[in-house]
Amino acid sequence: MKHIKDVTYTKNDICRLDLSKGEAVILKLGECRYCHLINDVPRFKKNIPIFKELAALDSLKLSNFIFVGKHNGMYKKVFPQVVKRIDSLDDCQKRNLIHFIKDAGRNQVVH
Repeated sequence: MKHIKDVTYTKNDICRLDLSKGEAVILKLGECRYCHLINDVPRFKKNIPIFKELAALDSLKLSNFIFVGKHNGMYKKVFPQVVKRIDSLDDCQKRNLIHFIKDAGRNQVVH
């Protein structure tokens, strides 16, 4: 019988999730808030979810919607410049963007 040593790796999270960084990514992309409205106001189009609905998606589905599927090809047709901006995001920017969108579904306290 062979004994294999247990190896434990630790990895530091260098991204440090931050809502303001996620909002900065939204501003860099530019067009998100035109279609995905923040508040419960009349929709841009019936099939376009508002931010609270996006926030309700699980993080993996949301990530696939934004980065992998690129809105089912809609970027290429309507906002081709957004494809370049999306592809230029690093992993930390992507994670902060997801964090910002997910936060839209939480109750906000206003002082």
